[in-house]
Amino acid sequence: MFHLTNLLKRQTPQIKRFLLKPSFPSSLYKFQPYYTFCSATDPKSNKIFDSLKNISLLKDDPNLKVSDYERMLNDLRSSKNMSSLSKEEASMALRLLYKLATSSQRELDLQKSQKYYAEALALSEKANIADTIELGCINNSLGNVYLRQDDLDEAKKYLDKASQIFQKSQTNPEVKSQIVQNIYMSAMLYDRKEQYDKALELYEQALKLTNDLPKEDAAPSLVTIYDNIGYIYENKGNPQKAIESWKKGLDSSLNNYGKDSMEAKMFYENLAWAYFDQNNLKEAVEQAEKALSISIKHHGAEGSGTASSLFLLGDIYSRQGDYKKALEQYEKASKVIENDPQKSADQKAHSYMTIARTYLAQDERKKASESFSKAVQALSGNTEDQNIRLAEYYYSWGDLLSDNILTVNEAKNALTKALELLKKLGSKDKSRLIEIYSHLGEIEYHDDKFDEALKLFQECLDLVKDDPEKERALEEVHSFVGDIYLKRNNYKESAGHHKKAADICIEREPEHPDLDFHYRNLGEAYEKGGELEQARGVYQKALDFAEKRYGKTDETTQRNLGLVLDILGKLNKSKEAEELKKKYQ
Repeated sequence: MFHLTNLLKRQTPQIKRFLLKPSFPSSLYKFQPYYTFCSATDPKSNKIFDSLKNISLLKDDPNLKVSDYERMLNDLRSSKNMSSLSKEEASMALRLLYKLATSSQRELDLQKSQKYYAEALALSEKANIADTIELGCINNSLGNVYLRQDDLDEAKKYLDKASQIFQKSQTNPEVKSQIVQNIYMSAMLYDRKEQYDKALELYEQALKLTNDLPKEDAAPSLVTIYDNIGYIYENKGNPQKAIESWKKGLDSSLNNYGKDSMEAKMFYENLAWAYFDQNNLKEAVEQAEKALSISIKHHGAEGSGTASSLFLLGDIYSRQGDYKKALEQYEKASKVIENDPQKSADQKAHSYMTIARTYLAQDERKKASESFSKAVQALSGNTEDQNIRLAEYYYSWGDLLSDNILTVNEAKNALTKALELLKKLGSKDKSRLIEIYSHLGEIEYHDDKFDEALKLFQECLDLVKDDPEKERALEEVHSFVGDIYLKRNNYKESAGHHKKAADICIEREPEHPDLDFHYRNLGEAYEKGGELEQARGVYQKALDFAEKRYGKTDETTQRNLGLVLDILGKLNKSKEAEELKKKYQ
C-alpha cells in the first residue's frame, strides 16, 4: 500500500525534519481541469465503470501503472460526458483520479499528481459529492501536499475536511488506515507549529488505532509515528524519552521489516545521534556501526547510501578525539560522494570541509588547507546560491583559523574573502556581517592596529543602528572599542562603550562572570578621566559581584577590594577604607 507520509519521513537525524517546498511553481496548485465532452454516451462506458468497480481504493495493484490509469481515464472521457455523471459514476471516476494522483506521487511526479487531485476536487463539486471515502482520501492527500509545502493553514483545512468525512465511515476497514494517517499528519502539523503537547496527544491517539490495522498498513505508520515522537521529545529537551520512542520504533522495524531493513537503519542512526548528544560515545559507536552495516548491505561499501552513516561514525570518533579513525570514515564518505554524479556541489564541499576541520584539529595545517581548497573549488561557480555557500565556507574557515596565532593571517584572508563575497551579493544578513567585521576587528586589535580595528568595529555598530535586538550581540565589540578609546586617552568615549557592554551583559545574564570584567574596565575609564566617585561606585559593584559569586577570600574579590581601597585613598576617605578592610579580613 502506498502511504502518503512516506515522502515526509526523515532519512537521517541530520536532515531537516520537514521537507523543503517542492521546486514546481505554486501556480500548478490552481490547475483548472479540462474535460473532453461527447455528444452521446458510448456503451463502452458501462464496461469502463465495471472495471473501475474492481479497483481497490487503497490497495495498490502492482500490474497497474500510471499509464494504465491514464488510459482508463482517457477511455472514460471519450465515452462519457464528465459533467453529467451520476453520483455513483462520479464516485468511481474520483477513485480513478485518486489512483492516478497517488501513483504519480509514488513515482515522484508531483506536478502530475497535483493536477489529478485538483481535477478530482472539481469533479466532486460538479457532481455535488460531499462525503464519500474517495473524497476523504483526496482531502487527506492534499493535506499531505500542503504540509510538504509548509502551508500549514491549507494543510489543516484539507486534513480537517478529511477527518469529518472519515468519522462517518469509521467502521469501514478501508477507512481505518486513512484515519490513522490523518491523525498523525495532523500531529505533524502541530509539531511544525511547535505545539508539541497537542502533537504528542495526536501521535498517541494514532498509535492506539494502529494496533487495529493489518500488519502491512500498521508497519509504515509505526515507523513514522515513533520517529516523530522521538524528535518531539528531543525538541522538548527530554532526550531519554526520545531514546525510548526510537527504541520502540527500532523494535517495530526489526519485527516488521527485518534486521537489515532501512527502517531499522534509520532508528540506529537516530539512537546514535541521541547518545552522541549525551556524550555516551561507546553506545553511539555501537548504534552507528549497526547503521553502517545495513547501509553497506543495501548499497555496497562505496554506494551513495553509505555516506550519511560514515559521516555519523566519523563525527563520533572525532568527539572521542580519535582523529585518525574519524578521518578514515570521512575519507570513505568523501570518496562515495565524489563518485556519485547525483551528489551536489554543496555535498562535496561539505565532505572536504569536514576533512579540513579534522586535519586542523590534528594541527596538520597543510593537509587542512588542501582540503579546504577542494571545498572552495567544488563550490566555485557563477550561481548566487553557490557564492552564498562559498562565503559561509570562507567565514567558517576564518573562524577556525583565528583561534590559532600561527594561522591568524590565513584567518584574516578567509574572513576578508567572505566579506567581499557577501558585499558583492548585496547581502542583507546583518548577523553574519557583524560576525565577520568583529572577527576582523579582533585580529587587527591583537596586532596593535587600533585604527583599522576601530573602523571594523564601527561597521558593526553602524549595522545595528535602530536595531536594539541586534545590538545585544555587540557586548564584546563595545568592550574592544572602549579599550581602544582608553588607549587614546578619550575617557568619556571609553566609559560610554564599557557601560554599554556592562548593560548588555546584565540584560543577557546578570550573574555572568564577564560582568566583573566590564565593571573593572568601566571603573578604570572613570578613574583615568578623573571621575573618582563614579569609579568608586563601579569598583564597589565589582567587589559586591565578586563576593556574591566567589566569596570574600577569593582572589577576584580581593583584587576588586584593592581597587576600591585605592580609590578611597585618592578620595582621602581613610576611615571608610579601614572599615572596608575589617569587613574582608
